[in-house]
Amino acid sequence: GVGLSVVGPDRELMYASVAGTRLRATASSGRLTFEAALQEVQVDNPVAGAVHPVALAVPRPPPVWPAFHKTLATVTATVAGPPRKTAVTLRLAVWRRQPGGVVCVEEVDLAVAPLALAVEQEHALRLTHLLHAASHPFLSPHPREGRPAHEPGWDALAGRASRASAQQRKIYIEAGRLSAVDVSLTFLPTPYTQDGGHALGRVLGLAQVEGARMHLAPLAVRHPLLSTAALAQLVSRHYTRAALPQLFKLLASADVFGDPRRLLHHLNLGVWSFLAEPAAGLLSTARGGGLARLPEGVIAGSTALAANTLFAFSNAAAKLLHSWRRSLLLAGLDAPPRQPLLVAGGELPSSRRLLPRLTVPADGQAHGLFGALLNGVAGILSEPIRGIDEAGLPGLALGAWRGGTGALVRPLAAALEAGAHFAESVRSAVSGSGGTLLPRRPPRYVDPVRALQPYRWSEAAGRALLAQLHDGAYLPHGFLGCVPLAPRLSFIVATCRHLLHITSDNGQMRPVLHWACAAEDVLWTERTAPLFVALLALAPRPQAGGGGGGGARPGVWWL
Repeated sequence: GVGLSVVGPDRELMYASVAGTRLRATASSGRLTFEAALQEVQVDNPVAGAVHPVALAVPRPPPVWPAFHKTLATVTATVAGPPRKTAVTLRLAVWRRQPGGVVCVEEVDLAVAPLALAVEQEHALRLTHLLHAASHPFLSPHPREGRPAHEPGWDALAGRASRASAQQRKIYIEAGRLSAVDVSLTFLPTPYTQDGGHALGRVLGLAQVEGARMHLAPLAVRHPLLSTAALAQLVSRHYTRAALPQLFKLLASADVFGDPRRLLHHLNLGVWSFLAEPAAGLLSTARGGGLARLPEGVIAGSTALAANTLFAFSNAAAKLLHSWRRSLLLAGLDAPPRQPLLVAGGELPSSRRLLPRLTVPADGQAHGLFGALLNGVAGILSEPIRGIDEAGLPGLALGAWRGGTGALVRPLAAALEAGAHFAESVRSAVSGSGGTLLPRRPPRYVDPVRALQPYRWSEAAGRALLAQLHDGAYLPHGFLGCVPLAPRLSFIVATCRHLLHITSDNGQMRPVLHWACAAEDVLWTERTAPLFVALLALAPRPQAGGGGGGGARPGVWWL
């Protein structure tokens, strides 16, 4: 496969990989033919804390049905047929001759498998800023005045002259086809964005979408004679028109409306399973499968109906409550810690703030509904006093308004938060763990003050584990090295102060610490095999960094 890493000043921002590449080119006296097939295309989001570590996956992974959907999964697989294994296929045939300077394309056929696209607003903004900084010299060339005569023209280096001539070049296509594109779109806005009062920023803050399905119609052209610019406009206009009718699917999948598409979809699945499971059991009984198949089908259908109903309403409730909670933040009624309420010219002074700025603890769980009620009552008394301190007597009325509003908003925000967490718990209990896309590799480590180093998987894995272990408590100790052990997801990670035995559950670099040994307690180590390490040390302590090793006996471990 082939991988492309996009690195910013202090971190890796994107990793794109292509697996299973097949290329074929043939030439004859009359034409040139090029064929390409890409088995898998994946773009990872390696930014720490990413909710969706995979931004693009082609082909889209098949759905993982819960255990109570056995019949539904079988029917779906039978109707859909075998999954499509090739992400992108391209066939291009071009005539050698170019009569009158016209590029003659005999055939062009591009097919794209269904894809999953997950866009995080913060990640997209980072990539946009990096692209703007990288393209700034080309977009803003230096003036020609004051440059030596022998210096080549910037326009020539940037390719503007060749680009302008290429846009006017004519292309004739005998037969062209672009396949339909099926997209599963997920959009996650930046948490608690307060975009300086701009309406677009606040709308985007409520535009969270999960798994919205969109179908873009195919494009077929025969015998057009167009310039490259006109051809690009034709393709852009086609997909724009194809996307407009799909906008209602985005609205029907928006969290702010409770994801009604998924609600109706799972209610439909529940009713379908309630009827299909007993029918399948009855058919199996008629074919000699035993009388027990019919009651088993009735039980399975009833279970599927109950599970789908619970999932549908808990999913809708969780998304609705989260959206209402987020709307309080975006309206300026609430704000996370150390995030001031912003306006176009900077932070709004508290003496001019009409509504109270509430705060949420860092863990989001420290204050429940009762604590919010107490804070609201305390705000009724404290806000008028604060208003007098800030603006004198006129601030009394403003402080009283803030205190009364806070007494209403604080319990409302706490109730929404508690209800959303309860609905999420019900949804998780019903749906279980679905198929999660995993990144191709751990994110590359980038040292801001050193030149970019070659990628080393063991170092990247060790640093990723340390970053997530106990909220990065071991990172300040300094990373020395990482040794993978015989189990695929077991590691020995060394820092300047500790030796850690860490395992990761499923490739997402979610670490589990088995033991931590202080560096001064290590007496001898030796790598006995590529994936085995012999370690002689004092007995590992339950918690790293505690006390001396008094009374501990040396031990030998083969890891």
